[in-house]
Amino acid sequence: MATSVGQPPGNLNHEDLSSLQEGELQSWAEALRAAFAGRGLQWPTSETEQAKPPAARKVSGRGDMDDDGGSDDEDGEEEDGSDDEQDGEDAEFTSLERSDDKVCFDFRLGELPSGVEHEGQAARLTRTADSGEATVLSVPAGGYVRLPLGFPEVFGPTVNQYTLIVELRSSHPRQFSLFQATWPEVSANHATLSECLVDEGRVLVGGAESEATVRSLAGARQQNRFVRLFFVCDTTEGNVRVYANGELALTVPSLPSGGAGRWALDRKGLLLLASNSPAYMPGGLELKRVEVHRRCFSAQDVAAYASQRWSFRGAALSSALRRLRGKLALSALDKKPQPIWTDLSFLAHFCDAFMDIPQGEVYRSLQLLHLGLGNLASTADSLLGSADKAAVERARDTFEAGDRKS
Repeated sequence: MATSVGQPPGNLNHEDLSSLQEGELQSWAEALRAAFAGRGLQWPTSETEQAKPPAARKVSGRGDMDDDGGSDDEDGEEEDGSDDEQDGEDAEFTSLERSDDKVCFDFRLGELPSGVEHEGQAARLTRTADSGEATVLSVPAGGYVRLPLGFPEVFGPTVNQYTLIVELRSSHPRQFSLFQATWPEVSANHATLSECLVDEGRVLVGGAESEATVRSLAGARQQNRFVRLFFVCDTTEGNVRVYANGELALTVPSLPSGGAGRWALDRKGLLLLASNSPAYMPGGLELKRVEVHRRCFSAQDVAAYASQRWSFRGAALSSALRRLRGKLALSALDKKPQPIWTDLSFLAHFCDAFMDIPQGEVYRSLQLLHLGLGNLASTADSLLGSADKAAVERARDTFEAGDRKS
């Protein structure tokens, strides 16, 4: 039986749905979609249908979930729409956050953070299929990003203990340089091609390489998802740890000779995705957010931080709220309405000689007139002058005297 779009073919039990024809199912789907829209509800999508796990403990104002598409995996890539609302309310998103101990660069807000520059082939802010109104920084082949750190000089010219956190997505399996610890240009005399090389399943630092495929890296590449890389370096002790989504990818207990000079950061900045060799700048990379902390994260710090998500949806909401605030203006509130008896038309109505009074009963109207006159005279900002108030008082006295006699 043919049905019109948006009209379900009839009442069905859950068991009956499997027996419907394609056209009937389409009619039910359209009717449900219209009902959701009519009640202001969000139509379920692949993202909103994900199971909602217990909220992770927040360690920063960025307690939010990922929006990079794909299904949940085993590496903590859960989706939770409730956190998006919390994100927009609790944290004000800015493209650059700076303190004495950390610097955060956020590329989701449609603007390049202050001081950030791209070199080589021009990088660009772009929206992707899964970012909505938010953006990512797309870095092409041969390009890299100059990140100004600007740590206070009082801490020394170099940063010897630090944690670099980069959330990125790679569209290819080729090996790429995560960063080079030089500033402000790529140095041909730098001792290493790169401080950390990454491909679809391995990490390489100072000649040391992951012994096995890093599951988080491989899964992110296969599912076209963002991966969060933690590069934890202590040049004073000469060791490095690298994590991918909280999974330990590589431990270097002892850096090669001269490691302090090679891996220490200039307090002024670093070069992200840079290398002495163009072969390790293959492009096809998208950046969501980068953080540099002037301390070494513990394994517990990494685990807690990896459970947090930097949301596309939350960033877009925060950006929209900032634009809305810019359009708001303060204005004086309307004055409090005057009491009804201060309006002379109220009294005039009951003094109308031609008013239709059934059976000639005017007593009730006189009572209202008496009440109105009394309140009018007692109001501090009454419209009546002193002579009028005296006349009203005499009229009230006369009315009350007559009322007592009756």
